[in-house]
Amino acid sequence: MEIKLTRIGKIAILAALSDESEEETIKADVLAGNNNIRLAVTFISGTRGKINETFTRNILNAAIQNNVIRKTPGQMHAVLHAALEALQGVTPQTTSVSSSVKVKVAICTDGVWLAVAAYGDSAVSPFTNHERCGFGIMHL
Repeated sequence: MEIKLTRIGKIAILAALSDESEEETIKADVLAGNNNIRLAVTFISGTRGKINETFTRNILNAAIQNNVIRKTPGQMHAVLHAALEALQGVTPQTTSVSSSVKVKVAICTDGVWLAVAAYGDSAVSPFTNHERCGFGIMHL
C-alpha cells in the first residue's frame, strides 16, 4: 500500500508511529517531495512528573536544532502549543501515581502549520505497560 505524505499532521503521526526503517523511508519521501516540508524526530522518556517539566522544552530544542522552525517568538510559540496538545495524549492525567513514559515524537511543518505527534508506552509497572498517542497542531 502506498501512502501519500502530503499533509503535515499525517506525516508527523506516521513518523511517530514508525520503526527505524519506516522512519527513513518517510524522511526520504518527504525530501523527495520537495514541497517545503521539514521533519524532525526525537525520543523522550522519564516519569510523568519529569516529562511534564521537560517535554515542551525538548520538543522546542529538537525543532530548532533540526531546522524545522526558526528561533522566532511566533514559531517557538506554535511549537509550545502543539507540544502541549500532544503531551495531553501521552501523559495519564487521571491518576496521582507517577508512571513512566517513553515516546517517539515527530515535529513537522510546511512553513504555515506545525504538527507534533507522540507515540509510545506508559506504565506504573512493567505489568501495566500500554500504548499512548498524542497529537497537536498549530498555525505558525
